[in-house]
Amino acid sequence: GSNGLIAGGFAGFNLLFKITNIVYLPALFGLAAYLRLKEKSERTQAAAGARGVLEVAWFTSLRLGPPIILALGIDRWYQHDRFGDWTGTFLRQCVDAFARLGNFPADYPLGYDKLAGFLGPLVSGDKSVFLFDPFLIFGAIFFAFYFRRMSGSQKLVLLGTSIAFFGILAAFAGTYWWNGSSRAWGPRHHLVPVELMCLLAFAYALREFSRFKPLLRMLGSSIGQFIGYLIAIY
Repeated sequence: GSNGLIAGGFAGFNLLFKITNIVYLPALFGLAAYLRLKEKSERTQAAAGARGVLEVAWFTSLRLGPPIILALGIDRWYQHDRFGDWTGTFLRQCVDAFARLGNFPADYPLGYDKLAGFLGPLVSGDKSVFLFDPFLIFGAIFFAFYFRRMSGSQKLVLLGTSIAFFGILAAFAGTYWWNGSSRAWGPRHHLVPVELMCLLAFAYALREFSRFKPLLRMLGSSIGQFIGYLIAIY
């Protein structure tokens, strides 16, 4: 109980830094609910049915939810008090300011092509996450082979991190700084979930990669190096 409130408190505090950090909440909720459900099943020696899953989801929400809701309330109050907007952020003020200055694209700094902004961090030649975090290539190859052998909690952590990554992609896709701005060394907005996925790949691979057949190890390394080379010379 208290651990859930503490975790929710840290998650809520994280939202006060940047509201887009909300993309990490599904991972936190899913993992907390899974661990609670697993503990309950081991204690009762029986698999939880639909009612048991709902009870665990409700229990998890009651523990994680209050501090997160409080943090969201503080954030919304601040946005309204400073910018007069309960549902938006200061970016709407930026749009109006740039419109008055002129010589900027319509709706700047928003209004960028969302599809290009979503795919840019994946496939662009100078801002791709695979270029700045090539270990992610190895991670994708490794997880493709190893996913079925991962435990439930490992899969949830990987799934939650992936959801956060694609959530960040979607959040910044329509902005003109989806690439972290022209002066950024790389796609800095996506740094946290990308590094988490690399860390997971390294941790799991360090323990399991020795079990792979030599041919698969060689094939995976060769493919990773070849893809990294193509991205580098793009």
